Order: sequence, then structure tokens, then C-alpha cells
Amino acid sequence: MSKVARDNSGYEDAVAPFVVAANTQAWRKALNLLYINGSGMVLSEISMPVIVSLDGKEEDVTMSLDLMKGKGATMAPSLATAILTMFMPGLKSLMQNPALAESGSKAGEEKMVQAVFSSFAPVFQHGLDDLAKTLIQSGFTLSDAISVAIFQALSTFRKSQIHVMTDQGEYEDVVRLLRRLDVAHPQIQVSVCPNCANFRLIISRHSPHSEKCAQCGSLWTTLTLYTLENTLSKLKVENSDLPVFISAYLRNKLTYLTAMEEISVYPNAVVNTDEGQVEVDVYLPHFNVAVECKVFRDPFGSFSGPHAGSIVGDLREKIVRLMALGVTDLLIATNLTNEATNKLREELLSDERVRLRLWVLPRDMSSLLGSLDAVADSVGKQVSANFEKALKGTKTATGKESDTPEEDTGPTLPHRREETPPP
Repeated sequence: MSKVARDNSGYEDAVAPFVVAANTQAWRKALNLLYINGSGMVLSEISMPVIVSLDGKEEDVTMSLDLMKGKGATMAPSLATAILTMFMPGLKSLMQNPALAESGSKAGEEKMVQAVFSSFAPVFQHGLDDLAKTLIQSGFTLSDAISVAIFQALSTFRKSQIHVMTDQGEYEDVVRLLRRLDVAHPQIQVSVCPNCANFRLIISRHSPHSEKCAQCGSLWTTLTLYTLENTLSKLKVENSDLPVFISAYLRNKLTYLTAMEEISVYPNAVVNTDEGQVEVDVYLPHFNVAVECKVFRDPFGSFSGPHAGSIVGDLREKIVRLMALGVTDLLIATNLTNEATNKLREELLSDERVRLRLWVLPRDMSSLLGSLDAVADSVGKQVSANFEKALKGTKTATGKESDTPEEDTGPTLPHRREETPPP
């Protein structure tokens, strides 16, 4: 006997803005964020998923960036000399300290620590003002180089994310809508003037709006880094955001269609069975329906080459486990192209063990939402039919109860296994 041990339904509030967007036309494009693999959104320097927006043209600031980099490289040696000068007396004192010769033993190590403190203590005791001035100077001296480094890092990261979108315009539309849905918040903004090489680096969740350079009046070229709302960020890192969205969307539809009965929908479900645990991305146990989500980091290259065989093999084994769980209708939501999903479906159905109704969807939110609507409608019709049957009872024409209950056929999706899935 199977039982859901745990799931992520408690996180559905984090995707509530996406459910709202799904019920619109103009805002639906924001849902394309769900098709980006979480690992491809994590900026290693801050270890959290981010998106980067561009305002202006990068090619316009190529010469300005080069000049800023040159300023930083020119000033760096003098700064290093100033810092080294401050610590040189301490270094000389340390090199002449007899404790260096005894550093191999434990007692020698203790003397070595004492020697370090005694050598550099004067700098921190009497030279704090000079040290502070030098550090402030270093900020101004290296700010050009720091701004260039941040600008180039954000630019490179943004291009890697655009790769999984249709084009740059679509990516910027997604960022704009996420910001207006209040699920993406600005953290870092770096602007460069294409005319005078002026720059601006802001670290704030409330960046001031300024389109023009204060020095010459030219339009800035600006890169802005956004982080996601905390819970959504956690789901994205785990690639659980798409399953939780699907669950929340289905629950919203079923609340209206099955008002007389609460339907169990489990995102990221871990199901205990007699044979062990089975993980299901979205599970409707009372209707034997499941959804699997396959969001690849490189959707244009994931189903080609040596990795294709392992992807198909893993999915086949997963389907066999789902069938053992009682699943009869399976929808696989992917971020692959139409060509890749057609190939994947053919490969899966070529396995004689795969004996359920199967739909494999490409990266097309309208297609996914249409299929989820079909699932909800089918479940709603069956619930209504069961409700009517319960009201009427299972009596025969003579008024006696029938010994044979009507067959429970389960939900009927709009396309059977042998037919073409939704476009």
C-alpha cells in the first residue's frame, strides 16, 4: 500500500504570482522563468539564483570599459606600494625575530604568533588613521577596475541565461514582468557612460532611477542584478519551482471545478510503497495522474550526443516505477524543442514496458497550461459523475441495489497514448 510521506505543497504561496499570470495573456510570459534550470541561474560568487537585466547597448561602452580598466591598472602599483610601505617596518622586525628559527616545534609556533603580533601591533595601535586613509584611497583607486569587473561578469552571466530563451527581447520581457510581479528585486546596479567613461556602482534593493550620466548627460548603459523572493529562490535552486507551480495551478482550477470535494494534489511528493520510496514531481493519487518535470540546463543540446541515452533510460525506469504506483496517465513537461520532445516520446514508447497514457510537452507554456486545464476538466467531470451517482444510489430498475458497482475508469485526457500530444 502506498502513502505520501511528504511533499512541497506548503510552498505554493511562493508561486501564487505565477498562477495569477497564468490566467492572463499579457503576463503569461513571466512563467518562462520556470523553464530555466536552477543551476544555470546560480551566480557562484553569491551562491543564489539571479537574473540580470540590460538597459542600453553593451557595444556602446566597449571603449569606456577599456579606459576604466586602464585607469585601474595604472593606479594599482602605487596603491600596493603605499600599503607595503605601511607594513614594511613590521615585516623587517619579523624577519629579524629569532622565533622564525624555532617555528618547527609547538613552542616555536607560539613564539611565532607572538612575534607576528608584536611586529605589526604598532601599525594597528598608532597607524589606524593612516590605514583608514589608505583603504579609502584604495576604494577610489580601484573603483574603476571593480566596476569593470562587475559589469563584465554580469554581462557574461546574462548571455548564458539568454541561451535558454528564444531571444534577448524575450529575456528582458521576462525580467520586466518578474519585477512588476514583485518576485524579483534589484541588488546590484552598475552603469557606464558610453561618452565620458563615467560610471556608477549601486548596491541597494531600491536603486535610484537615472537614465542619464550626471557628468555629460549621455544615456547610461546599465546592468542590474536581481535576486528572487526567498522561498522562490529556494525552490529554483532545487528545480522544484515548476512542479510546485503545476500543483498550485491545478489546485486553483480544481477548487472551482470540484467545489463539493477537496482533491489531493502533491508537488515533489515522496511516496512510501512496499518496494521503497518513489518520487513524483506532481501526483494526484486518487485519479492515478502524475506529472514529471524535466528542465535541462542546456535545452538545445541536452537531447543529443551521449547524454540522450541516459536521459531516456532514466525516464523509462521512472515510468516503470510510476506504473507500479498505479499511475495510468503521465504528462512530462520539458524545456526541450518540439523536435527533441517528439524524439523523446518515440524513444519512451518504444519500450514495451511503457503501458500508460503518455504526453511529452516541449517548452511551450500555452501547451502546458492547456494540458493542465484538460487534466482539471477531466478530474472535475469524474468528481461530478461520482457525486451524482452518490445522490442517486446504485439501484436497479426494480429499486434494489446492484451488487456490481459501476466501473471507475479514471480521468480521460484529450489525447490517448497512441495519439499526437497537444501542440
